[in-house]
Amino acid sequence: MIKQIFILFVVNFLLINVLFSQEINKKQSDRNDSSALQKLIEFVEEYEFSNTDTAIYFCKQTLELAKEEENKSLEAYSLYYLGGLFDTQGLYETAYKHYFSAVKIFEKLDDKKGFAGCLNCIGIVLWEQSEQASSSVKKIKLTKSLEYNKKALKLYRDINYKKGEAVCLMNNGIVLDDCAKITNDREKQQEKYNSAIKNYEQAMAIFNEIGDIRSTADCNLNIASLYHSLYFNKKDTILTAKEYSSIENYFNSSLSLYYKSNDLYGVSMALQNLASIKTEYAKSDKAKKSYLFTAINDADKALIFADSVDALFLKYDAYFALFNAYKNLKQFDKALKYHELYLVTKDSVHSVEQLNAIEEMETRYNVEKKIQEIKVNKAEILQKQTENKRQKIIIAWALLVLMLFFAFVILLIRINKQKKNANIALNETNTQLEQLNATQNRLMSIISHDFKAPLSAFYSITNSLKTKFDKIDRKEIDNFLARMLNSSIALKLQLENMLNWSINQQREISVNKSLYNLSVLSYKVIMILQEFANEKLISIENNIDENIEIETDGRLLSIVLNNLIANSVKYSPNNSSVYLSGHHQNNQLVLTVKDNGRGMSEDDVENLFSDNGQSPNNENSGTGLGLIVSKDIIEKLGGKIWAESKLNEGTEIFIEL
Repeated sequence: MIKQIFILFVVNFLLINVLFSQEINKKQSDRNDSSALQKLIEFVEEYEFSNTDTAIYFCKQTLELAKEEENKSLEAYSLYYLGGLFDTQGLYETAYKHYFSAVKIFEKLDDKKGFAGCLNCIGIVLWEQSEQASSSVKKIKLTKSLEYNKKALKLYRDINYKKGEAVCLMNNGIVLDDCAKITNDREKQQEKYNSAIKNYEQAMAIFNEIGDIRSTADCNLNIASLYHSLYFNKKDTILTAKEYSSIENYFNSSLSLYYKSNDLYGVSMALQNLASIKTEYAKSDKAKKSYLFTAINDADKALIFADSVDALFLKYDAYFALFNAYKNLKQFDKALKYHELYLVTKDSVHSVEQLNAIEEMETRYNVEKKIQEIKVNKAEILQKQTENKRQKIIIAWALLVLMLFFAFVILLIRINKQKKNANIALNETNTQLEQLNATQNRLMSIISHDFKAPLSAFYSITNSLKTKFDKIDRKEIDNFLARMLNSSIALKLQLENMLNWSINQQREISVNKSLYNLSVLSYKVIMILQEFANEKLISIENNIDENIEIETDGRLLSIVLNNLIANSVKYSPNNSSVYLSGHHQNNQLVLTVKDNGRGMSEDDVENLFSDNGQSPNNENSGTGLGLIVSKDIIEKLGGKIWAESKLNEGTEIFIEL
């Protein structure tokens, strides 16, 4: 009986929702949370080229929020930025899917800026896909890319959006450069090169006008690539010293600007291009080996940065540059290794399935547009049906009220019965609650102690900055901002330790092992802590052999290294160093973090990793919770951790895996 009433209730509820859906959706789609959209844009711009995975996670969360609140504008921009982030990683099919989902919403909202952005990005994906296509398909894709860019450029100029206009001009230059490469007629080929250069110059002028450093770096990189193509297509021969110098200057300018704007994605591109051009020039220069060794060094760095932003197509470019350099050095074993890596990575980016899926999505989009035009003509017919629907709504509401009444009576009977059973279960739960309260009290004690100092420091800094802002100079403002950054890093690290400790308390730490390059993994941790160390003029030296590889959980091991290195920096004097090293010993890998700080007594060393809420040397420095978490993680990884220290002689932490 209850099941039948419930089904009838759900049917009536769904009926009412269907009848009201058009009107409700229309009202809710008009809402626009500009604050949430601004946060989305700021977050993506901050992490797009330094931590792509973090930006993707944030965009996905924002997309879910937008769908939940039926905020169409926020949903469209979340899809748009997700498309760009997946494009950055070389996942073209996924990027295409998100762009087309976004463009449909932008069209309905009449958002010209968003619509133009999607068109521009779709054009770039077509250009990226043309790289591995046959000559005939390549020409078609490049032509379609220019068409999308042309539409986007017109829209940007209509709304006077300078940055969008400049990006379209730069993208036109990129596509025209490739069009020139496949043009057999020398005269027409030169026209396309000239047109590409003109587009780059117009884009560069706008970027300089609006102060966009990163985009200026892109322009320098693209101009260097164009001149490289132009020199070879003119003579079909090797580069002269003058031509090499001209191209190298553009690449170095772009690299400098990418570093300045903290664009790890761009840094990888510039380094990979430098490696390629040096390998090419080595064919004609007497000092062949020196150029090849420099090219290998640049390509290795490019690979590290590509891995840090998880960009697949940057990885295979770096692999190919390493293959070429080692081949010219006649180190064929290494050349073969990197060529195999290049082929595997390239195939994962430019698969036939992706190309077909993208073509299918584009066709489906065009068909849906035609269908939408037909649906508009049916609006008058739908309006005439509104009156009939209103009558159905009245009947549905009456049935709903009746069903709710019967359901309410039955629920009262069941509630009384369940109440008796609940009392029994409640007694059993009380014991568990007492244990949870004890854990909560301990956690609150830790939070109040460990967070007091960094929060107080953060408040003091921001208060001073606010009250003295009009009286201090730029240098002091920079100093305040650096201190604020360090305080926020301390809070972040402490919060991570708290979360990991909390998970461990519930015995939920899971280990997922893979093969990692230990030097690269350590380098990523050092990058996060570099600004923290710079405040005290402390250098963090990574002396781990670049060839050491280990099967472990990279995420968990990074948490431990982050904590240990941060502690070493914290307790080291200014103008000192922290050393990170690793070596094999008796089939075990031993990692060492060493500093020249104040050291510890024997008692402090003995209790360093014990769960007693004490920290070495300074009762106000924290609970030592990070070291407890580190010990638990290392044990989960099947290793052990210990310390050696003497007062005023520094501390050395050892990890054996």
